[in-house]
Amino acid sequence: MTLDQIYQKCRSGDFPDKGTVHSYIEVYESILAPYRETALNILEIGILGGASLKMWEQYFTGKVYGIDCTDQPLGGKFDLRPMIESGKHNIVIMDATNEEQIEKNFAGIKFDVIIDDGSHAVEHQLLSYFHFRKHLSLEGIYIIEDIQDIDNTRYAFETIDSKRTSLIVDRRHVKNRYDDVLAIIR
Repeated sequence: MTLDQIYQKCRSGDFPDKGTVHSYIEVYESILAPYRETALNILEIGILGGASLKMWEQYFTGKVYGIDCTDQPLGGKFDLRPMIESGKHNIVIMDATNEEQIEKNFAGIKFDVIIDDGSHAVEHQLLSYFHFRKHLSLEGIYIIEDIQDIDNTRYAFETIDSKRTSLIVDRRHVKNRYDDVLAIIR
């Protein structure tokens, strides 16, 4: 199945916002296709209710990990405890901006795909990248979702890593959302 087909299937109940609130499915379909069967380790930072984590588990053939800072995101509106307790998902409750926690949980692991859908605060997005970049494989891709103020922060994202290329994908015109922007680092 294509990513869009998987996404449509996941739309029942608690669905990911990547094709409803945001317009990322089409972009993801093209940029992630080369990684679909080759990526060994995939990480999503910020999993909220776990819907997009389940989507990535169906899309990729590799091992998918998810991070959130709490097992009850948005003050309990979502509850990750059943997913964690099932043992079917690789979920870690931790702070993605804390280097010590990153090393404790992911020492020796290289990710081929990292998708940051965490706090959306620019300083957190930059700090998470700074700490996780050593866990990104040489040919890996790191995607930062929902950049809040690209007009004022573009330079920070375009120059985030002197050893990799960075591309800004501005989709604000699609759904008239101020934060419908991705930074893609390869």
